[in-house]
Amino acid sequence: MNCPKCNNSFVDKNGLSYHMSIKHDMKLKNWEIKHSNKLCEKEGCLNKVHPSKSYCSRECMFNSLKYKERMSQSSKCRWKSQKGKNYRDCATCGKKIQSWKKYCSHECFSKNEEVRKIRSQRASKKSSLVEWWKNASKEERRKRNKKVSKTRKELISSGEIRQWTDMVSQEEKDIVYKKLSQALKKIWEDPEKRRFQSELISQKIIDGELVRNCTDFVSGWFFSQKSNKKMYYRSSWELKVLEYLEKSNKVRFFDTEPFAIDYKLEEQAKKYVPDILITYVNGSRCLCEIKPEFFFNEITLIKIEAAKKWCEENHAKFQLVSNNEIENLESIL
Repeated sequence: MNCPKCNNSFVDKNGLSYHMSIKHDMKLKNWEIKHSNKLCEKEGCLNKVHPSKSYCSRECMFNSLKYKERMSQSSKCRWKSQKGKNYRDCATCGKKIQSWKKYCSHECFSKNEEVRKIRSQRASKKSSLVEWWKNASKEERRKRNKKVSKTRKELISSGEIRQWTDMVSQEEKDIVYKKLSQALKKIWEDPEKRRFQSELISQKIIDGELVRNCTDFVSGWFFSQKSNKKMYYRSSWELKVLEYLEKSNKVRFFDTEPFAIDYKLEEQAKKYVPDILITYVNGSRCLCEIKPEFFFNEITLIKIEAAKKWCEENHAKFQLVSNNEIENLESIL
């Protein structure tokens, strides 16, 4: 199929309609109606209609004489064909009904045993899935979501499902991406929305719902017997610190990413989640941040100042673990 304006070729009508709506800011249906010579079949109506249709609206269709005659003839033919042998019994109560029906009323349909079985099976599947989702762990939920995404990818690769990116050209993709970026910029200009999003993400990190996969560093799960909790580490340095805290006799228990600390960046409210909160046997606490020196910038310094302020207010110690301190954990923790 070719575009009537720029003569670009497309595989199907969906791609052509999408192209016209983005590139030419016009619907394909409206263009076909505008350039068609077909008029509405209702008596006295001079509106143009789509080549595949006969009436411009439902009102014209119901008020036209041709439609009324056709419907009356079709109803007569139906009643003629349903005489004698073309009648059947209702599947629930046994009452005689027309051959193209299976039940005489909605009550018989709802009382039928087959229908009840199908409905009960659907309801049990839904309830079992809801119960499984409530009782399942986060890892099991992630595995199920991965399976669903794998099946979708397989269907896309086999060609059973087509994405919108496969039906349009690169120019049209760029136009869509520009529109999306402009819309997102308008959304993120609102400071309240930015604050709400930062609070939401920090809370998910604290609850353990948001686990970011670090492709450039060693990452995984560490189980602590002292804290009786699974903890996610995002680097080999964090794993080394966790292993030391687990073996140390000074430490009573510890927790990774325990809470969020408020700080301001360019007069905007932000949230910062520290790495580890350590509680010692003597009752003292230490807030630990693991950060190599080559990652230091202005934002990290602002975060460290906010963490030190929190420690002063809550009678805790702050410790920064960098390149020099990672080999001497016994002397600093």
